[in-house]
Amino acid sequence: DRKLVLKLLLGAHALFTGCFFICACVAAKTANMGFNVVFTSFCFGFHVAVGILVIHRSLHTQLWVGFLLGLSGATAWLSLQTAIFWGQLADCDRHAHHLSQYSCSNVSAYKAVCAFAALLFILQGGLFAVLAVWKDDFSPSPAEHRYSDLMRGSMDTDGLFIGAKSEAHMHIHDAGLDSQQVAPGGQSTDL
Repeated sequence: DRKLVLKLLLGAHALFTGCFFICACVAAKTANMGFNVVFTSFCFGFHVAVGILVIHRSLHTQLWVGFLLGLSGATAWLSLQTAIFWGQLADCDRHAHHLSQYSCSNVSAYKAVCAFAALLFILQGGLFAVLAVWKDDFSPSPAEHRYSDLMRGSMDTDGLFIGAKSEAHMHIHDAGLDSQQVAPGGQSTDL
């Protein structure tokens, strides 16, 4: 079942986002990067929240499914960048002269942030791929949300909008004339 696969991916995503948040709070003491990692965890949490709302049909429109698809791609990219950066920063004890602008106080937290970001990259990439392939199953068909109900008062019985062109069409129909006897302004050439 496709919805079950998506729910499992989102559940695992929520679990690893919680773990990432805990690691981010521990790594928040890092000079010049503490706020960034905590903010990244909030972005991942927002992604999970939007995913849950779309899957459980609280936000069930083509716009929101497309938004979730784009957000999944963006957070996958952010996860990859986060994993690479914190993986490099986890090596700070050996390369202290290259990373002088960052503190190197908790290498194990940096490694944990890198590991959870890598897991989140895999999950978010999978979620992006599943949504890209199955997006039509999760978004309503255009027939369910038509704007014709708003325009019903301005349509004639044939479903044409009332205006110069459709009124001319109605006059042609009523007079029994074919379209070659009618001038461009809707006037009959035989009159």
